[in-house]
Amino acid sequence: MVASVIFTPTGGDQALLAAQDGIITIDNSGKISGAAFYTGLPVPDASKATTGSVLIDNSSIVSASNWTIGNSSESASVKISDGASLSLDNTVTVSSNSKIIIGNGGTVVLGGYATTTVGLIQFDEGGGGTIEIAAGTTPSIIGYITNIKENDTIILNGLSADGYTYVNGVYTLTSQGQPISGTSSFQLPEANEGTTFTVSTINGKTYLRTLVVVCFLRGSMVRTAQGEVAVEDICIGDEVTVYDWQAQAEVNRPVVWVGTKKAFVCPGLPDDKAGYPVRVLKNAISDGVPYEDLLITAEHCLFFDGKFVPVRMLVNGRSIFYDKSITSYDYYHVETEQHSVITANGVLTESYLDTGNRRSFAQSGNVVALGGRAKTWAEDGNAPLDVRREFVEPLFHQFDARASKVEGSKNRWLMRLARDFRLLAI
Repeated sequence: MVASVIFTPTGGDQALLAAQDGIITIDNSGKISGAAFYTGLPVPDASKATTGSVLIDNSSIVSASNWTIGNSSESASVKISDGASLSLDNTVTVSSNSKIIIGNGGTVVLGGYATTTVGLIQFDEGGGGTIEIAAGTTPSIIGYITNIKENDTIILNGLSADGYTYVNGVYTLTSQGQPISGTSSFQLPEANEGTTFTVSTINGKTYLRTLVVVCFLRGSMVRTAQGEVAVEDICIGDEVTVYDWQAQAEVNRPVVWVGTKKAFVCPGLPDDKAGYPVRVLKNAISDGVPYEDLLITAEHCLFFDGKFVPVRMLVNGRSIFYDKSITSYDYYHVETEQHSVITANGVLTESYLDTGNRRSFAQSGNVVALGGRAKTWAEDGNAPLDVRREFVEPLFHQFDARASKVEGSKNRWLMRLARDFRLLAI
């Protein structure tokens, strides 16, 4: 595969670099090496600032020294996405009217780089990017990173934390409940205040990862007034079949919003935080439920006895498990007029509840503007969210006890997966 870096100067012409080995280096003279070829206008060097738009994608690996991005009169934007990475050191200069954007699947490594201007480094609207901060750089640099969205990750090298406190807008990293000695606090720009992270330390790196909301993977079949419809084919205005559990009746409600997004798994994190989807095998809940394997994200809730339970709490490794064969995937949201109990692959589950992250998702088809406050489980949930051990543990044991009846399905799934890999290798 040929990796590419596309430089688009202000005039609109493009200069393309492609590296046969997928590695491109901007050395300390500002020259780019490791490229198999490049065409178009001259590539940036230390004597002239980059202006216009720069796209680094397609799993390219780029490192930069003595690189000036933008100048006092002309702006520049550098975007890293789709598996590409860009490593910067403290000789890289970003002008105040320019920015570095980390797109879905992109990684920026800040090796001693520091900035004092808010907004120079930002996550893309779609989320799913990673910023890695070199050891020795204080967490306060996080305060200069903007536009943090769902599924974004910040990695701190050389720091071990397992949680944080949040008081008056200040995040303080903690270990076993105690603040970490030294500089371990940061604030976020106003627009991102209150962002919730999961915190994990693996091999001397602390991962701050924004929570993934509930969603279906492609192919999930949702019950509608017209029958079973794949979630990716549902449009605004379609009517989905909703279970009114209080009246014990089914009704139809219109879809008011649909959204989609691509997720990238972060394999170094624990299973429940890495972003792996959960596979609920056919018959895992009861005979015929689900009627086909269901793939959903870990925080997605299933509905039992008038309560919602996150599927991650029901993972038993046999009939309900993290599918580690999937490392990137598209996922979909379907929102009804009110948060509702809907059916997917025969399983009672939930529709989308907008808790304030709607704008991070792409939307196709009819476009509508939905305003108003962000919703909460306490005020807007169709049924209580119950994560108490006394409620969840009996459900876990119930599904685990019948797992032996469906483990054959998992074995067949594994055999089918192995067969598919063999076919791909041919």
